[in-house]
Amino acid sequence: MDCTTWLCLLANYISKGYKLFLWNPYVLQKIELPHHAQHSVIGDCILSSSPTAIDQICSIFLFSYHTSSIFYFQLGYEQWTEVDYCEELETTLNLNGEKVSLMRYKSYLTNPVYCNGFLFAESFERYLVVIEQQHGYRGLTINSILVLMPTLPSTRFHRVCRLLGSNNELYRIEILHTKYKVIYVVV
Repeated sequence: MDCTTWLCLLANYISKGYKLFLWNPYVLQKIELPHHAQHSVIGDCILSSSPTAIDQICSIFLFSYHTSSIFYFQLGYEQWTEVDYCEELETTLNLNGEKVSLMRYKSYLTNPVYCNGFLFAESFERYLVVIEQQHGYRGLTINSILVLMPTLPSTRFHRVCRLLGSNNELYRIEILHTKYKVIYVVV
């Protein structure tokens, strides 16, 4: 039985970085990952597939919370690869008519999801960004095709937006809510 629920956990913080592992709480399986030497705060961890899948190779993507870095690892490799996407994303946004500096706004990729062989994330000003896995020295590249995602008008309610991959389709869910109830949901 191979359940699809895997957690990426920090085993120990050591002076030279992090010791990470994947853990499946349903089957109590643990997969140790190579030492992660960076001191970045990790915001999101995305797996391309189950690490125990027989027909696929699992790639692991760690999104730094306060920097423009994605740390990339593929099971079977020996070390993590860091990709700083700031310059590439700024160039892409500027080519599409947006004059932006991600460092100025401290706006980085958020809400990542893996779907149909691609990594998707949201960027500054609600753009959908496609991150492609490349076989080469960097491992990842930002696709220059950006899609501006629609959003609900500003309101006094709290807003939660999430990308979701399901049945080979990519969805964006936006929820308006108060502290106690959901007001509106858009898919």
